[in-house]
Amino acid sequence: MGWRNVIITQHSKLSYSSNMMVVHTKDGVSQIPVSDINMLVANFPGFYNSMSKKPTITAFFEV
Repeated sequence: MGWRNVIITQHSKLSYSSNMMVVHTKDGVSQIPVSDINMLVANFPGFYNSMSKKPTITAFFEV
């Protein structure tokens, strides 16, 4: 059961390797065990929400 809430707020690449979520950013690489993650929040600037026409979509993923 996860206990971490992970929030992605900058341009990054997410990948999965050896039961770890790997986050590649311009500042470096972070690895988080998937079993530790309770919720992943990702902010997608530049994408448009078709209902409100706002330039950002925030997605919540419960693991």
